[in-house]
Amino acid sequence: MLYTVHMVREKKPSEAKRSSKRNSNSDARARIIVAARKELVRHGFAGARVDRIARMAGTSKERLYFYFSSKSELIKEIQVEQSLRFQQSVLLDPDNVDDFIGSVFDYYYNNPDDVRIWLWFLLELGDKSLPDDDPRVEIIEARINSVKAAQAAGTIDPNWDPVLLLNLISSMAMSRILAPVYIHELGTKVTGAARKAALERDRATVIEISHRLISEAPSSSQK
Repeated sequence: MLYTVHMVREKKPSEAKRSSKRNSNSDARARIIVAARKELVRHGFAGARVDRIARMAGTSKERLYFYFSSKSELIKEIQVEQSLRFQQSVLLDPDNVDDFIGSVFDYYYNNPDDVRIWLWFLLELGDKSLPDDDPRVEIIEARINSVKAAQAAGTIDPNWDPVLLLNLISSMAMSRILAPVYIHELGTKVTGAARKAALERDRATVIEISHRLISEAPSSSQK
């Protein structure tokens, strides 16, 4: 029988110390981002306070500024991370657009804080342009190109303007989470539908309406 012996080199104390420091830095940075997201959800961009973020993250303002030069840089990091996570989680397969629409609905429903941060962004920073080197430009262009690919494949009407179509689908997919909780509570009380059944109905309705949209663009919306 052949035995393979693996030689494991022990880390020197200095190497172990450096590794521990890197892990500590990474953990601190991650805690700051988590705390900043909570702060943004509650107070928006203008109302967010660095001292509260640092306190929630269990660190100091000085340490926060070691990772992020300003509150604006921290906010941009959160926006880019959120955009990238959405892009990676919700893929548009040209051969299965309905699945994409359902995934958009599910993402917004399961990530309500993303929606709240997005609404704060629209309210406070929605009139600002993005510089060409902003990572979100590439993310948005990729999403537009995925619609164009579906149009080329014949699963989306080529007369649609991709940006307008994406905006409409996103608005409908977000509609459930945008309505106050009491609206859904009263709705289920009046209709007698169980909460889960109402959610499934809403999801199916968004997919059906969106499917009708992508099949034929209204003349007023054509490019």
